[in-house]
Amino acid sequence: MAKQKNTDPRARLIRAGLEIFAEHGFKGTTTRMLAQHAGCNLSAIPYYFGGKEGLYHAVFQEILGLMKESLDSVLEKTGSFPEDDTMNPEQALSLLKKLLGVMCEIVCGKPEAVRFVKLVVNEQMMPSSAFDLIYENHMKRLLDTISRLIMIITGSQDKRRASLKAFTLIGQILVFRTARESIVRYLDLDGYSEEETLEIRDLVTSAIEGCLGVPST
Repeated sequence: MAKQKNTDPRARLIRAGLEIFAEHGFKGTTTRMLAQHAGCNLSAIPYYFGGKEGLYHAVFQEILGLMKESLDSVLEKTGSFPEDDTMNPEQALSLLKKLLGVMCEIVCGKPEAVRFVKLVVNEQMMPSSAFDLIYENHMKRLLDTISRLIMIITGSQDKRRASLKAFTLIGQILVFRTARESIVRYLDLDGYSEEETLEIRDLVTSAIEGCLGVPST
């Protein structure tokens, strides 16, 4: 296999890990497969990452970094944070729509999201040593943020109920990636063009009020 264009072996291995781990899973992936795909010597894996597991973790760090950057930019641009006690329901609803809209654009609009989502879903179904990394560094904060926004919007202090609704809203986005082939075939979509991604985003964000049982704005 021809070497990847990036001359940094560490970056090439992370990119190879994203592709190979997504296709074969952690157990089905060998260090030889990773090295060949990256155009690196086998010794580069223990040198940069300490071994296959270290590279696996580095792949998730890369994914989480990209997701965190995208979602944090929404909070920074709006100047709104759910921990702010002065936030009113209208502000919280607007921020929730922006956050879920960005998630739609990541999950549906980015070609690499096919591998992102597959890796994360695999960890949900069969958690490995990487799950704590995913949960503690991204998932818990995201769920806390969405749950807090839902509590502000609905005026309820029932965090358990708000958390279940948070999972419901996130699930409405993920289904467009996990059931992509059925959706594309049934609706004769491109899977997904920019226009289709915007359509999905608008559909998901417009359904928030119904899911939360609050009047539409």
